[in-house]
Amino acid sequence: MLTRRSVHVTRYTNNANALVVMFLLQRQQALMLRVLEIKLNWKSHESHVGQLVMKNQNKQINTAASVDAACPRDWTELEGSCWFVSHGKAKWTDASASCQSFHGELAVIPDRQILTALQSGLLSHTHGDKIWIDGSDIIREGDWLWNSNLQAIDLHMLGLSISDNDKDKNCLYIDRDNHYNWKAESCDSDAYYICQHRPTGSSILG
Repeated sequence: MLTRRSVHVTRYTNNANALVVMFLLQRQQALMLRVLEIKLNWKSHESHVGQLVMKNQNKQINTAASVDAACPRDWTELEGSCWFVSHGKAKWTDASASCQSFHGELAVIPDRQILTALQSGLLSHTHGDKIWIDGSDIIREGDWLWNSNLQAIDLHMLGLSISDNDKDKNCLYIDRDNHYNWKAESCDSDAYYICQHRPTGSSILG
């Protein structure tokens, strides 16, 4: 037979158990909501990352396309610049002026990567043996500089030397028919020439 005290204890225990169960249910519900929130945030993050990746890929494609489109007709895009080998010959100073009239300069070849790209690409199937580039030692004999920026030509880095370097030969050309050697020549000599400029618009050089 249950006493009044035992009934009271039983009711208290049941109420306590009910509170514990309710607390656990609420906690479980809160955890489930948190998990759902994390999943939704992660999906949103994945979507955002995917959009950024796609946007970057499209930007790269558009940039590459814009470089090609920006090079004038009959010019060739290599290493971020436009390049053109003349159809006719000119003295070195006239060749430089011709390139400048098209917002460019005679070719500046600062490193092996560009040199190799030109040799294996544009220069490998062009006309002419002597091709003027921007180098000269006009300012000081034996100090070869790029004329457009007055930077020293790093022959060691390019793996090159300049032959036929007489005092009266102050301008630089590429000898296409002699393994693309770089040679000095009188600036008053006639030769083909190679121009370069950054992609900006369209024009035609004759």
